[in-house]
Amino acid sequence: MNLLNVDKGGTVRVADLSGVHAQARRRLTDLGIMESAIVSLKKLLPFGGPVLVETNGQWVALRRKEAASILVDSL
Repeated sequence: MNLLNVDKGGTVRVADLSGVHAQARRRLTDLGIMESAIVSLKKLLPFGGPVLVETNGQWVALRRKEAASILVDSL
């Protein structure tokens, strides 16, 4: 399951980031989104806009393309 398949407000654990481009993966790890991190999907903005997730108390906006590349497991 990828991050876009999570219900709004759902909390999941990041399983795999290997599908994300290397530069984006480095940026995500700098922001706290790494394998085994707990993330919560807060908002899916309309018209193909970004996805807002929360990790470690901070909100991060991700492009849908990157969110679709992040594989997650339910808790």
